[in-house]
Amino acid sequence: MAGTDRVYIGMPQQNKHTTSPGRLKGICDSPVVSAAIAVNAAATTAAVDIGPEVIVHKVQLWCTGASISGADIDVGDGTVADKYLDGVDTILKNDIVGSGLGGAVGADAVRGCYYPSGGTINVKVDATVSGTVKVLVWWTKAS
Repeated sequence: MAGTDRVYIGMPQQNKHTTSPGRLKGICDSPVVSAAIAVNAAATTAAVDIGPEVIVHKVQLWCTGASISGADIDVGDGTVADKYLDGVDTILKNDIVGSGLGGAVGADAVRGCYYPSGGTINVKVDATVSGTVKVLVWWTKAS
């Protein structure tokens, strides 16, 4: 992921994060955005690499293609496949669902995690449909 692959949410803001291929550095005022992930095949995709000593404080799933209905999508890390989102089945085109919401997007979902040695944020597709998503990761360097 190049340093120019990013999205601003809301008012224009200074983007204080820098990226090198797949690694995070610095402080993030706007999210790191993954490449598009097709949800038409059962698979686990490493969406965003997390550098060491990083606090991930929000993970969101953005429907960038046609609306998705009937899917089974989990978003987690290398340890817990559904840490952030569990069993997302419906997202309308251009909508974003986020971690820590519970209920329809998964009662197991947590809002954030500290990664002392780094890791990855993964998207796991169990039930397939047509569509594409991107993962938005909001993070802060812990030290």
